[in-house]
Amino acid sequence: MSHKRARKQARRARKRKAQRARQPSGQQLLLKRAQKSDYLKDAQILVNSGDIEKMSDVILRFAEPVLQGPGGPNKNAIRLAIAVWNVSLLPKDEQSEALTPILNMLPEGDQDLRYELLAAIEMLLARKQRYFAHNTRVILDYQITDSPDTLHLDVISTVAKGYRPPQ
Repeated sequence: MSHKRARKQARRARKRKAQRARQPSGQQLLLKRAQKSDYLKDAQILVNSGDIEKMSDVILRFAEPVLQGPGGPNKNAIRLAIAVWNVSLLPKDEQSEALTPILNMLPEGDQDLRYELLAAIEMLLARKQRYFAHNTRVILDYQITDSPDTLHLDVISTVAKGYRPPQ
C-alpha cells in the first residue's frame, strides 16, 4: 500500500473515531431519558458493576428464537420480546388482556400474520417459563442502538430480589 493511501485511510479512521466519540452511547441516552422521566424521577439508578447478570444479555438470550430473520436481528423482535417478558410476569389471568394491544396493532384482515405473531408470543411465554422462570425483574425502559453490523441493547430494570449493591 502506498504511503499516500495509508495516510488517507488513517485520516478516515480518525474522523470516524471522532464522530463516534461525539455521539452519546445507548446507555447515556437511556440514563438521560430516565432522569427526565416522571415515572423514574425518584428512582435510584444503579449501573451494573458486573456483579449481577445484565438484563440486556438475558433479554437477548430470551429473544434468540425470534431475533434471526432475513437481514439478521431486528428492533421489532427485541421490542416484542421485552413486551412478552413483562407480560409473563403478570398473573396468568391478566396476560391475555395485556397482550391484546400487541395483537391489535396488526391489520385485522391479515390472519396469517396474526397467527404467526400469536405463535411467537406463545413460544416466548413458554420459553420464559421454562428457562427464565427464576428471573422476575421487570424491564422499565430500554434503548436499542443500531450499528452497521449489530444491534446493541441497553436496559433499565428492577433489581433482583435480595440484591445488595457493593459498598
